Amino acid sequence: MPFFSIVIPTYNLADKISEAIQSVLNQNFTDYEILVIDDGSTDSTKDVVNQFHDERIYYEWNVNSGGPAKPRNIGIEKSNSEWICFLDADDIWYSDKLQVCYSAIKSNIDFIYHNLKINGNNGFLTRTKTRGRLLKNNILIDLLVNSNAIATSSVVVRKKILQQVGGMNESVELFATEDYNTWLKIAKIPGNFFYIPMVLGEYFLGTNNISNKNMSPFIKSASQEFIGCLNSCQMKRYLSWIDYIRGRYMYLNNNYFEAKTSLIMAFKEGATEVKIKSIFMLFHIYLLKIYLYLKRVVSNYLSPQNL
Repeated sequence: MPFFSIVIPTYNLADKISEAIQSVLNQNFTDYEILVIDDGSTDSTKDVVNQFHDERIYYEWNVNSGGPAKPRNIGIEKSNSEWICFLDADDIWYSDKLQVCYSAIKSNIDFIYHNLKINGNNGFLTRTKTRGRLLKNNILIDLLVNSNAIATSSVVVRKKILQQVGGMNESVELFATEDYNTWLKIAKIPGNFFYIPMVLGEYFLGTNNISNKNMSPFIKSASQEFIGCLNSCQMKRYLSWIDYIRGRYMYLNNNYFEAKTSLIMAFKEGATEVKIKSIFMLFHIYLLKIYLYLKRVVSNYLSPQNL
């Protein structure tokens, strides 16, 4: 029985998955299995996976389900280990990832996560280079009011804990937030979380075009069943985070009027990080407004009728 089962869901990422798999094969810790669960790819993903002649790799193709939750659940079900590691097909690990996580495992730990380096163009909003932070003692509350700090490709979790919470929710209402919903369910049990303050891999933005979707309704769906534990102050911070997500989407898609409305609401009640991010975008919106006004004034001044 391998010590770790590494579940890699994939869909039409033949150009990415080779690097993800190779990053696992490069690990210093070698007692693992890799379960590549293909969610109906129509590209050459199968051929790419089959190029790796390693008996630890298992590949399975299924009809497309519309998201990574179902292939992850299939991988969990087929796994042969006590510990499940998640790795998205467009992310990579550093060679010491599994060894570091293995060394951190203790009998009272159920869930391990660490920092990931962020790669990709995040536009004018890029402020940090990593994702991950130490969650406060009440992890459920922290995840609700301070946003999801846990990147899926950093997670190492006991299989029995995933089974206890029923795996990942496969509803389309939780598009790209099924992982967040799962962390909330585990925090509610409560499971014992352990944070490793090290960058042990890289997370790539943009592949799934998440920035082209307004994620606020999906985040609300993922967290709705848990918000009854929040007091009035915490609820305001939770709603301010939702406002920020909506405002950020509007901002990235150049809908500055609606972005301003949501970002102002987020700034009023948000946690420090939300306030900083919101004011950053609001400042840019106001600068753009001034620029467009001055451009119009200069254009009118230089018009033929004024010369």
